[in-house]
Amino acid sequence: MWYKYDMKIILSIILTLLALSNALIFAIPYLFPYVQPTVQYVKPVISQEKQLYDLLSTIRTGDVNIEYLKLSFGNNENTRGHYNDHSITISKDLGVDDSRRTLAHEYLHFVWFEVMTEVDRTRLGNALNAAYAKDPDMQIRMDIYIQNGIFNDSELFSIYCTESTDSYMLAIVQDCNKYIDRSKIVLTR
Repeated sequence: MWYKYDMKIILSIILTLLALSNALIFAIPYLFPYVQPTVQYVKPVISQEKQLYDLLSTIRTGDVNIEYLKLSFGNNENTRGHYNDHSITISKDLGVDDSRRTLAHEYLHFVWFEVMTEVDRTRLGNALNAAYAKDPDMQIRMDIYIQNGIFNDSELFSIYCTESTDSYMLAIVQDCNKYIDRSKIVLTR
């Protein structure tokens, strides 16, 4: 018979401890008001076109994180490639050399807008515009961008880095080489 009373006491102790532990859990924010839980929002990893990812891996240099950069093929007849908001689309009808050059060009837009600081963009913009002012061939090349209202320093950077040999752009060669391996690209002039 004595165990009947002991079991009641043990059970009441257990229930009391459980009630106290639940109360403690709810009391923690009041007992420690300066300790706030932090919530981190994690971006989902973007699926990438493997062929483009592999191609980009062969031409990019440095440690720029491309985990959230979407790479895909497209069918746009008006352009070889396009960069917009962490997304690069490349025409699937390009040959290997054109694909590599176009992907590098669009990747440099990503670098320009998402990686470089405002100070870097201003410094480079000044150097690019100085080179452009002395380069009649580039002025002809950029006519289509001017006509379409999309001429900007980012286009100059991407085009000079992916199409021109060092002699056309001595002031920015190091900036190009910081992000892409230009030896993997067939330069057109």
